[in-house]
Amino acid sequence: MEIDSAAPLREMWYYAMPSSRLGAGRVIAKTFFGEQWLFARTNDGTAFALKDFCPHRGVPLRFGRFDGHEIQCRFHGWRFDRTV
Repeated sequence: MEIDSAAPLREMWYYAMPSSRLGAGRVIAKTFFGEQWLFARTNDGTAFALKDFCPHRGVPLRFGRFDGHEIQCRFHGWRFDRTV
C-alpha cells in the first residue's frame, strides 16, 4: 500500500495571494502540491477556488472564459461556478 505523504498537508488552509490581487471578474492560476488550481472572484466580490481542469477532457480551465460568474471550458463549453 502506497501512502500519500502530502495527504495531511492537503487538509490545511494555505495563503495563496493577497486578496487585493484577485479583483472582481479575474482569475489567477497557481500550483499547490503539484496540482493546478484556479482562483477567481465573481463580479459581486465572492472569491472561490477550484481545480484547474475540466473533468470531461482535462483541459485547463484557465484557458477558458470567465464572465464574472462562471468559468467556461474552452474545449466543449462546460460551465463551472463557485458551487462546484
